[in-house]
Formats: sequence, C-alpha cells, structure tokens
Amino acid sequence: MFLTGKKEINIIEYTCTSARKTRARLKIDTSSTVSKKIELTPLRLAVAMARTILSAKPNDIEYLFQGISAYFNIQILIDSSKKNLRIKNESIEKYRDFSLSSRIGELAQGINYLFAQEILKYPIVLDFQNYIKTFKPSVSYCGESPDFIICGKESNKIAILESKGSCPSKINFKLKSTIKYGLEQCKSAENFIKKHTFPVSVQNSYASGVWFSSSSKSWESAIHFSDPSNDNEIDTLDYHKMLRIHYSTWFTMLGYIKLANELLSDSTIEIVEPYKSEIYEGNTYILFESNSLFYPVFKPDGVAKSNFLEKNVIFGLAERVLKLIQSPHSQNSLNEDTSPIFFEPISNDDVELFADGTIAFYNHY
Repeated sequence: MFLTGKKEINIIEYTCTSARKTRARLKIDTSSTVSKKIELTPLRLAVAMARTILSAKPNDIEYLFQGISAYFNIQILIDSSKKNLRIKNESIEKYRDFSLSSRIGELAQGINYLFAQEILKYPIVLDFQNYIKTFKPSVSYCGESPDFIICGKESNKIAILESKGSCPSKINFKLKSTIKYGLEQCKSAENFIKKHTFPVSVQNSYASGVWFSSSSKSWESAIHFSDPSNDNEIDTLDYHKMLRIHYSTWFTMLGYIKLANELLSDSTIEIVEPYKSEIYEGNTYILFESNSLFYPVFKPDGVAKSNFLEKNVIFGLAERVLKLIQSPHSQNSLNEDTSPIFFEPISNDDVELFADGTIAFYNHY
C-alpha cells in the first residue's frame, strides 16, 4: 500500500536515433538535463490519476468515479516497504493478465502526468482525442492515438506525449520496441495536426514508458523516455481555450461540476460562494472544499477522517489562474495577464503545489 510518505522513480532519457533505428540498442542520452528521479506522495499520485482519467471526458461524473476507484485499486499493487515504487509480488500473482495490465496502465498514466508537469515543464495536460474533438469536431483521428497534448511554460509551444506502462518479468523487456512504437504514434499525430491545420505547432514528441519492477527484483522502476525535437515554426496557439479544458478536470475532481461545465461551454465562471483565500510563497490561492468523493480520507473537517491517515486537506487554485480562466474565450482580451502558467512544484508536510497552480494544503483548518 501507498498511504503515507514518498516514493520515487528513476528517470532515464535515451537518444532518439537509438530508439528509432532498427536493431540498434537503446543508448542513454549522456547530455540529458532532466532530473534523475521524480518523487511521488499519495495525494500527488491520486490527483494525477484522477485528472488523467477525467481528461478524456472532463465533466463526466462516471469518469470521476473511475478516477477515484483507480487510486484505491492501486493501493493493493504498491509495495509499502520500498523507497523505489515497486509492484507487490502478491498482486502480480493475484490479478489476471488483462486486469493487471489495466491497473499498470492507469498508474503509469498518472506518473507520466506528473512527469510532464514537473520534469518536462509542461503544466497543461489535455487528452489527445478530446483535444481533437474540441478544436476540430468535423475530423476524426484514425489509428492508435497518443495519450496527451501538453502545453509548456512558453504558452505558444505544445508537445505530444505517449504514455506506456509495463511490469515485465525481465529488466527493460520490450522497452526499445515500445518506445519506438510510441514515437511512431507521436509522429502520426503530428502529421495529422499539420494536415488538418490545427492552431498549433508541435515542438516536441515524447514517448515515455514507466517500467515497474516488483518487490523481489534487483532492478528499480524507472521512467524511460525519448524526445525528438522539431524545428516547426510556432503558430498562434489557442492557449486560453486549452487552459479552460485543462482546469475543468480539477473542478470536476472536486465535485464542482457546474464550474467545469461553464469552462467547457465557454461561459463565465460564476463563483457565488464566499471562498477563503490563502497566501503561500507570495501567491494567493482561492480555496475550494471538496464536494465529491475524491480521496475521502483527506476530506476537511473530519467528516471522513481515516484511521490510517492523520492529515486533512483543503484544495485550492492560484488566484491568477482563476482570473485568467474566469472569462469566456470571446472575452479573453479583457484579461491583462497573458503570461504563461508555471509554478515550481512543491511537496512537503504543508502543501502539495502542482505546476499548473493547483494546490492542496495539509492540516488546514
């Protein structure tokens, strides 16, 4: 189980040439500047898994329940005794292949969500198919699509991210072929975007595979990825609309379906309750008490206080972000603050601050 503390996963980048070339061994990119590890807390992982699932249908309550159940499902998967995030041997033996693969895939997507935000510095994460349906409903993508469209610190740049996950019996089993296929998926998606003249240029394409080790293995779990940069000219990006889609999953996760619908329907967000605010590290955050079943062991005021967790949590959103997304797209010119969104992630005993300006305060009364 993974109910307290932190887990970590190694990060390894490979050269694009070695990943794409047939019969070549994967070659670690020695010039890589990314961090060598990513740390995860139970709450960060819960949020990431819920939001990846909701990204496909941001205001669908059934997807919210799926996101909630995914977090509890993985509790029986994770070995509590290892610092490196491992899958318990008993879980591998218990689940049928299809069921285990589904849970591993959900866990990998949540980890890759945080990888995109915190390591790659792309705080805005959208489901690829939902992006296509939203911006060009008259066209449909054929074939196996990548998982995410992600938007970076520079608001006119996007990337494509394909997420893979596996718990193999041997170290790096089928890793090279999986990354190679992921890069091919990204390239097909990039060609589709060019062909149908979406208001965006793809600057990077990431194929990322989370290969989980198990309790008894001598090797460690790691995120393995490759990144072929592009030289595309940068077009105008509908950044504001992407923001409203991205943050709709946050409001749905917390049970504010009305606000999520207002974001998705390009309406003004109507905040009628007198919400509290909190200043942290020089930024003001508007606080939202959760109205959903999301992570009930963390609900404030002790309503569902857990026997195994002592922390209560209240969630928030940076005031700057709220002001930016509050107006409809048609009125976006009224927003003076058009600088791209990025908050340096923080994870400690007091807060979980995500790169997109969403936040959770621990023990906040």
